[in-house]
Amino acid sequence: MKKVLKGMPSFSALGFKQQLLALTVGLAISVGSIAVVEAAPARNINPPSLKAGAPQVYVVKKGDTLWDISGKFLDKPWRWPEIWASNRHVKNPHWIFPGDKLLL
Repeated sequence: MKKVLKGMPSFSALGFKQQLLALTVGLAISVGSIAVVEAAPARNINPPSLKAGAPQVYVVKKGDTLWDISGKFLDKPWRWPEIWASNRHVKNPHWIFPGDKLLL
């Protein structure tokens, strides 16, 4: 292993200015990639088809789950990920709270 690493310049062998430059470039690249990821909002390209009479926006009540809501307003309850995909503000589908507004 020492033979492999012997020919490679280590970070500590670089001068202070070169270390600072490498750190700055690395941070700029990582911050730029984070900004790009957050700048492109994920959209639900294929929104779910609702049953007749279903509201466009549903307010979560105590005891509701996405499974129950999708069973009530969609044809099949196992299509709950479609409701979750339409509501990017819901970070965890298992944690919805009374008063949350869900776009159906």
